[in-house]
Amino acid sequence: MYYGKTMRAMVMNCSWDGSWSRGRSSGWRRSVRSLPIAVMPPVFLGLAVAGVVALSLGVALVATAAALLFAFALVGGLFGMLGFVGWQILRHTVPGLHQRRGAGKRSMHARRHEALTFVSADTPVDTLRRRYAAGEIGQTAFRRQLTDLLKERYVRGDLTLAEFESRVRHLFSDPALTPPA
Repeated sequence: MYYGKTMRAMVMNCSWDGSWSRGRSSGWRRSVRSLPIAVMPPVFLGLAVAGVVALSLGVALVATAAALLFAFALVGGLFGMLGFVGWQILRHTVPGLHQRRGAGKRSMHARRHEALTFVSADTPVDTLRRRYAAGEIGQTAFRRQLTDLLKERYVRGDLTLAEFESRVRHLFSDPALTPPA
């Protein structure tokens, strides 16, 4: 291929960038500038393509992680909301769930004492009604004692005159309190 020593010497003394080396050995020890022009664009093109691929993979990875986090947060929020609504429905429909539990179970004596305290905390009207229902007092005594209780409430200012009159009128016209014929 080479036709003479001169041509062979020229080829052997030529560096990668096309300049003459004047007998010095050149090659891979020099910087990127020493690469021939024909080799540089494919290298830069390959690096650019590798950078674009790496960048797109990174963006895809970040987008996938963000989508997964959003999906987990959405599913967690939905199930949390459903659980909260379910608990509120149960709490308001099942008796006893809305109350807070004490430090421990109460003793039988404490429950019995609470029940007795509740009975003794009845209003005088409730006590009067209970005595009438039990048959301890009759209709006349019930009406008279209930009228006295209404008078006391009117005197204390708990009832207005119109309320007092309407309740007394209802008391004496109530068909449940009329004696049988």
